[in-house]
Amino acid sequence: MDIRVRTAALVIVIAALALAAGLVIAPAATAGAVSWQQVFDGRLHGSDAFTSVVVAPSGAVFAAGYTAVSAAARSDMLLVRYTASGDPTWVRQWNGPLSGSDQCWDLARDGRGGIYLAGRTAGRGGDAAILRYSSDGKLSWSRRVDYGAAWQDDARFVQGLAGGDGVYVVVESWSGTAYRSRVLRYSRRGARVWTAALAPGTRVTGVTTDAADDLYLSGWSGSATGSGAELDSYSPAGTRRWTGHPLGDAAYTRANAIGARPGGIVWAMGSSDDAAAPGHGSVLASPFTPFTEQWGGDLGLMSPYEVSDVGGTAAGGAIAVGRARSSGLDHGFLVQLDATGAPVASPLVWTDAAGCGGDLVATTTGDAAWVAGRTGAAFSALHYLPASGLEWRYDYVAKPAGRALDLQTTADGGAVVVGWGRAAGAGADALILRLAP
Repeated sequence: MDIRVRTAALVIVIAALALAAGLVIAPAATAGAVSWQQVFDGRLHGSDAFTSVVVAPSGAVFAAGYTAVSAAARSDMLLVRYTASGDPTWVRQWNGPLSGSDQCWDLARDGRGGIYLAGRTAGRGGDAAILRYSSDGKLSWSRRVDYGAAWQDDARFVQGLAGGDGVYVVVESWSGTAYRSRVLRYSRRGARVWTAALAPGTRVTGVTTDAADDLYLSGWSGSATGSGAELDSYSPAGTRRWTGHPLGDAAYTRANAIGARPGGIVWAMGSSDDAAAPGHGSVLASPFTPFTEQWGGDLGLMSPYEVSDVGGTAAGGAIAVGRARSSGLDHGFLVQLDATGAPVASPLVWTDAAGCGGDLVATTTGDAAWVAGRTGAAFSALHYLPASGLEWRYDYVAKPAGRALDLQTTADGGAVVVGWGRAAGAGADALILRLAP
């Protein structure tokens, strides 16, 4: 939906709030520059979605998610390869050993070209599933992780090793009352190399690696009295390099996103609900031992707000995106920070008459950023350039209900965005768009 389509009263309210906070209102959606787009509609025309995407150095695109295979809400994991020009070359569906419901949540590529899917398969309460495919679509191996009938296990995150020897996997287990999270490393041949258990109650919200294949995780651990933000780092050998608890000593703090940048620095951002300092904070963390918090503070947005993703820039800073709530609506925001954590310019805010829903995802190329998520009810993507601000916003209106779930940049500075969309009275289709820079 074009953000100009709203009531005059809403425009006045949003403008007043933005000006009071020193924010910049993003311009209306434009047509954007769509190089190609594809829709995957499974044979049952049911609930299909792409949840994750990777772009190979060749320009080939791999999109993963799930597709409906029965009227009883069963689904298979889904993996589709597209050429750089958007032509589908093959489709793979994976039906777990119990022929139940299988979904992929995350996708990664290692330095040898292997493609890894992480998700859930039917089992005792639900089991975590990890699959490896070769770049030509051959299933190399599949692994199930089951921590007992009392636990629902999900492989939530997967991160390929640039060195080529395997993958990191984060498995989250839920008993109905408590969470447990573990980090597993598998070799490219499917052998489990090591397992590391995180602190009881920990939920992982983001993962990234550096040039040495050291792993960084953001998250939080909860209890009956609140939650505490947590950051962890592991070496490829499975040694915990450090652990830290940023964002202060508030009763409820969470590290929601983590992103590496050149120079060996990791940006970690999240939220803090300290009664003495309401709203949300951010933190810049160093990956070196021991863990050191370089700074932390409030971004100065309308309150409450929450960072959902962050990426490092070539200049040593970061670009963070998330949601701020005001007058009953969620507003998307983007803020660029320099290497000291100071905002480079006034934060950018956008919304429409239905608000900005769902967590946003972002990726950076140099000092530019791509952002994707949902504006109002529509699958939406934005391109941001520091010199000129928001270059354009694209809303997928052919299927007016939907959401973008992941995006990756391309070698020419463009992006591939995936998610789902649904027309009125129809099932959801998996969507993939290639956007030009």
